[in-house]
Amino acid sequence: MGKILQTSSNLLPIVFEEISDDDKAFEHYIKDIILKLLNVEIMTDANDFCRKIFPIGYAQNLAQLKSAF
Repeated sequence: MGKILQTSSNLLPIVFEEISDDDKAFEHYIKDIILKLLNVEIMTDANDFCRKIFPIGYAQNLAQLKSAF
């Protein structure tokens, strides 16, 4: 069992456990976490791109509407 540290709120105790270098489950979870973080980065980049492109497309649509009248 790991060492439990007391926190100021005691709602979420911090647990430290030793992990062996050849722990396959740990390696799997680390790879999974890295993959999820990369996906978050990709989605953040896509959202930033959309935020920059949307106003340009909106302005182009307004220009087309004005030229139609």
